[in-house]
Amino acid sequence: MPDSTYEKWIVPNVLDLRVVEFSGGDGLSPGSAYVIAHPAQMLKLSQNVCNGISYAGFYFKLANDIDMGGAQWHPIGYCTGPFDKREFCGTFDGYGNTISNLCISEPTHKSSGLFGYIEYATIKNLYVRNFIITGGSSVGGVIGYSDSSTVMGCFSEGKINSEAHHIGGIVGLSCNSTITNCISVVSITSKESKCVGGLCGYAYSGSKIKTCEAGGELATSNSSDVGGVIGSAKDSFLEDCYSFVKVTAKGCGCVGGFSGTVRNSELISSRSKGWVNATSEETDCFVGGFAGFTNSKLSACISSGSVTKSGNGGAIGGFIGYIVRGSIFTSYSVGDVSGEGAVGGFAGSAKCTDGSVAIIENCYCIGSVTSFEEDSVAGGFVGNMSREGGNVVISKCYSYGRLSLRVNGFAPKVSKGSIIDCLWRRDEDGVNQNNSDGRGIIYLSSDGFANEDKFIELGWSFFDADNVWYYDPEISPVRPHLNGLMVLQKQIETQ
Repeated sequence: MPDSTYEKWIVPNVLDLRVVEFSGGDGLSPGSAYVIAHPAQMLKLSQNVCNGISYAGFYFKLANDIDMGGAQWHPIGYCTGPFDKREFCGTFDGYGNTISNLCISEPTHKSSGLFGYIEYATIKNLYVRNFIITGGSSVGGVIGYSDSSTVMGCFSEGKINSEAHHIGGIVGLSCNSTITNCISVVSITSKESKCVGGLCGYAYSGSKIKTCEAGGELATSNSSDVGGVIGSAKDSFLEDCYSFVKVTAKGCGCVGGFSGTVRNSELISSRSKGWVNATSEETDCFVGGFAGFTNSKLSACISSGSVTKSGNGGAIGGFIGYIVRGSIFTSYSVGDVSGEGAVGGFAGSAKCTDGSVAIIENCYCIGSVTSFEEDSVAGGFVGNMSREGGNVVISKCYSYGRLSLRVNGFAPKVSKGSIIDCLWRRDEDGVNQNNSDGRGIIYLSSDGFANEDKFIELGWSFFDADNVWYYDPEISPVRPHLNGLMVLQKQIETQ
């Protein structure tokens, strides 16, 4: 990249070009790292990387907070295609310091962020605050595109606007990368986008995301794969992450409080608390309090935010909008659910194809369920079940929430799947009188749910080696709870 192009990014009264060389040592070890203490040194790093110096094997240390003063920033590295890229390959340690007031205004630029493109790099202990980014595809508050790299202990806070794909609060696009102990609190606005996440837009090809949190707001229009932590995960692993993001999606595809889609991945021990509101008339609009769509394994996860969907078609669930082939174990949803299409307190729609099996086991939901349609396909636990050459199995699950008059007790179409030893709450005061008992489903009153004998009779695991369920009199009303999620359940359900 020629210097003449580089100089247009510089605001002279903020970025003193007389301070451009790195201080510190030779950069060949953490103890002799290059030291960056001035905005112009950050610009020097960007210029060198964009001119082809990758700094593979070199170390950088941020010595203090740096205020970029709202100056136009060009990311460190870029990737517009497999044959047009400049990567940062070194280690950048922020030492807990902050880079603030970063501004990027390049609506068509690919790979935007403080770092545009990193490969086999490590970025750690870095805070990026009060940024404003308008970019093209692969946009992140810290890193636009991370390939085979490690991102750890980073924090981002700011605003992102994009009309392209792969947008995230920390990382826009993650390929075979590991993101750990990171927090983002961002406001993201997108249009005609795919893969929008509060923390990471799209993670694929062996990426791992662990012990991360995302907060803030996502507001999307005509976008798909939108989630509080991650827009879409494919061939990836996520564990111990938390979303408290407010998600508003108009004209959407797959939307979730935690993830828009989870494909061929594993997601465990994570939680979504954000509020989800979606509007779409499309039949492929799937909305969930935790995830919009999955064909993967999800376990020990919680959704505790309300979920609303307006518009015919598609599916909405308190935990998952649409599950195909995948499995969900020992998870539950708390938030209220209301919408059109296939509506379920836990799952909107469950389907299997080509000899596969979709499984939901040892799960429950307690939020109210409301359908806006006269001829609704709605159930207290699952809205729609269908199979094409395989089977859908729902086992040892229950629904406890209040149901509107258009909602069936547990499931409206129990003939198109296997429901085994499941229960729903039906009281004598006229609430939850809708019928779907039989074929593996029974109903109990609130008092009945407080009696563990009935559940033991059905073979639920209370006292055996698995010990999946337990009763806790401190959580009212008394009913079965998941043993592995004991601490979180007490925090959520006694608030």
